[in-house]
Amino acid sequence: MLPGHQPDYLTGLNAHNAVEIALWERSRSGRGQFLEIAMMENLGALHQFTFEMETYSGVVRNRNGLQWNKVGPFASYGITTVPCDDGYVAFGVSAEDQWERLCRMLGREDLLSDPRYDTRMKRSQHADTLDGLIIDWMKGKTRQEVFLESSEEWFIPTAPVLNLYEVLKDPQFVQRDLFQQLGHPVAGEAQYPTFPFLMSEIKPMVTRAPLLGEHTSDVLGGQA
Repeated sequence: MLPGHQPDYLTGLNAHNAVEIALWERSRSGRGQFLEIAMMENLGALHQFTFEMETYSGVVRNRNGLQWNKVGPFASYGITTVPCDDGYVAFGVSAEDQWERLCRMLGREDLLSDPRYDTRMKRSQHADTLDGLIIDWMKGKTRQEVFLESSEEWFIPTAPVLNLYEVLKDPQFVQRDLFQQLGHPVAGEAQYPTFPFLMSEIKPMVTRAPLLGEHTSDVLGGQA
């Protein structure tokens, strides 16, 4: 887990790459083009090692768990992942107005006047209790139902936790061709993320890694 606002950083980095490619194409052909950068696609393409390990080697990487940010001197309750009927849902309650809406959604407005919960630091000391309240509220609900109710009705940052194959089969990612199956004469078949941006005039392609010495003649131009 990297610090900071990684979606913003990564999207800005790839937007810069897309602009550079577009400028090179303009220098070559004289034509400009429309670029589209999607933050969620940048996140979807981020875990390339996880994709390769699981789709190619069958190694499933595990998460750190829901308590990793609730201990230590800088802990504060707000980011939590809790189970519902068909998996897990992540909540990102970082602002006080979000905490207020969470309490109202859970039907526990009494927590708003309870001094034990009046700061994020204090709430971190009762993380198990608060997680239990959310878990009880989610009983009988699917990830999608929790996501829609908490985000659309209560405006609480929420997301279903997907496994790798759910990400690979996500209808939006599939429609945008975010992932591509590639074959290699030695390594065999594997699935890889492509480019997290779209260009109106050209489509950058992902190709396999070359074999040792495969392009030596091309690079050296036949010279010894």
